Amino acid sequence: MDRVIFINRESVCMGDDCEDHELEFKVNESTTLCELIIELFNMRYLASIGGGKATWVLRYKTQLLAVIAQEWDKPQYLVDENIKLYDLLNSCERIELFFEYLMQINPGIVYKKLMKAVENNNVSVGKVRDFISNN
Repeated sequence: MDRVIFINRESVCMGDDCEDHELEFKVNESTTLCELIIELFNMRYLASIGGGKATWVLRYKTQLLAVIAQEWDKPQYLVDENIKLYDLLNSCERIELFFEYLMQINPGIVYKKLMKAVENNNVSVGKVRDFISNN
C-alpha cells in the first residue's frame, strides 16, 4: 500500500523563497531512504548554490537521517541507508522529511559532529546549524 509523505526544505536565498518547496511523495513499504534520496537528486530538488558548497541535513522530526553536500557524489547517512521508510515513519500523523540548509558549513565536520550525537543518542539537537556551532 502506498503512503504519502511530505518533503520540504529551507530556502537558500530570497529568490528561492518565491517557490513553495513542499512535495508530496508516494512511497510503498519497500521504498528505502537511499531510494528516496536518489529520486530527489534526480529531480534536482535541493537548490545548488554558486561556489558549489551547499550543505544539507535531512531529518524526520528530531531524527537525523543524512548529510548531503553539493560537492559530494553521494550522501553520508546517519542511519542505515537501506532502512525502509515504512519502518522509519511508522506513524499515522502527517509525515514530513525536512532538509535543513547549513549554508557552506564544511559537510565533513557536520557529519562527524552529527554522527557523534547519534552514537550518543542525543536526538535533541534542535536546529542543526546551532548544534554544529555550539559543539
